[in-house]
Amino acid sequence: MTGEEAVIDAAADSDVSGIVAVLRANQDDRSLFQRSAANVGRHLRDFLVAKDAAGRIVGCAAVHRYSTTLAEVLSVAVLPKAQGQQVGRGLVDACLRRGEALGVTWLWLATLKPGYFARFGFEPMSRWGLPAWVLWAKLRQVFEQTPDHWFPSLMGRQTFMRRACGRAGTDQR
Repeated sequence: MTGEEAVIDAAADSDVSGIVAVLRANQDDRSLFQRSAANVGRHLRDFLVAKDAAGRIVGCAAVHRYSTTLAEVLSVAVLPKAQGQQVGRGLVDACLRRGEALGVTWLWLATLKPGYFARFGFEPMSRWGLPAWVLWAKLRQVFEQTPDHWFPSLMGRQTFMRRACGRAGTDQR
């Protein structure tokens, strides 16, 4: 399977358990926040899923709109057996298209893998460039995680990155 073979679409109600399974399969990734089925269900409209030819979910990603100008890319995850097959690339590309469709000016994310997201035109930014209320919402999410996720999130190990939406020439893959 390649990213071109995986079908990426908006998540449906029946996809909640598959999304949670993909996130759990990547629970050792300290930059990936785990989410309960109830949380995924509440934010289902944010999610995209990648499905293999048999219709099984092999990856997920979300774009959460905070305002008319700002959205976050988060929960980008691929099942270990499907990693290295361009599924993640397809999901991030779909997130970029969704950001443009939402009409936001900026997409941002926090990651321990800045090199990966730089390939999509994301550039480092100061976390303090985000509105205080967005940082507060993110801080609440940190404490919904297990304690082993708190330290990397709170001690600045994550790189905050942003990318303009709809600006030609920023995709540098």
